Amino acid sequence: MPHKFITRLRHLPLLLIVLSLIACAPATPRDDISRSPQQMYEHAQEALETANWPTAIDRLNALEARYPFGAYARRAQLELIRSHHQMQQWDAALSTADRFLNENPGHPDSAWVQYMRGLVQFDRTVRFMERSRWQLDRSAMDAEPGRGAFQDFTLLLRRYPDSEYAADARQRMIYLYNRLARHELGVVEYYIEREAWLAAANRASELIARYPEATVLPQALRLMEASYRELGLSELAEDTRRVYEASFGHRAP
Repeated sequence: MPHKFITRLRHLPLLLIVLSLIACAPATPRDDISRSPQQMYEHAQEALETANWPTAIDRLNALEARYPFGAYARRAQLELIRSHHQMQQWDAALSTADRFLNENPGHPDSAWVQYMRGLVQFDRTVRFMERSRWQLDRSAMDAEPGRGAFQDFTLLLRRYPDSEYAADARQRMIYLYNRLARHELGVVEYYIEREAWLAAANRASELIARYPEATVLPQALRLMEASYRELGLSELAEDTRRVYEASFGHRAP
C-alpha cells in the first residue's frame, strides 16, 4: 500500500503540470462552434461598419473556413476583397478575387469583382509611383501592376460593357495610359542624366511604340532625337526630327 502511494506521489508533479496547462490554455471560442453562418457574417459586419479591417478579415476568414460553401461564403469573399484592398494587401485581394471569379462564373457580382481586381492594381500602381518619385534608380521601377490594371479594366469593358463600373474604368484607363507613359519618360530621362545614350534611345523607342497617343510623345521624340545625335547616328536623328515636325511642328519648341 505505501508503495502504491509513493508511486502516485511521483506522478503528482506531472499531473499538476498538465492541469495547469489546461487551465492556462485559451478556451475554444463558442462563437466558432455554435454560431450560424448568418451570425458569423453579422459579427464580421460589426467590424466592417467601423472600418476595423484586420478584425473583419479575421472574422470573414473564420466564416469562410467553417462554412466554405453557400451564400455566406460568397459574401465573405466579396467583403474580403474590399477589406484586403483597404489594408493595401494587394496580393490577398487579387487572389480572393480570382477565387471568387473561378468558383462563381456568371454571378451577379462578377462585374464588381472584375472592377475591383482592376482597382486593386490601379491603386497599387499609383502608390508605387508616388513612392518611386524619390527613387534614384528609376530604371528599376516595375510598372507591371499598372499594365495589369489596364488589362483588367479592358476585360471588364469587354465582358460587362453596360455595367455601372464601365465609365469609371474607362477614365482610369486613360489616366493609366498617360501615367505609364510618363513613367517610361522618367526612365528615359534617368538614362540621359547618366549619358547612357543608347539605353535612352531604346527606351524612348519602346515608349513611342507602346503609347503612341500619350501626352508625353513630343518629349519622347525630342529625347530620342537628342540621344541619336549623341551617338553620332545622324540619319536616325533626322528621321526622328521629321516625325516630330510632322506631328507636333505647330507646337512651340
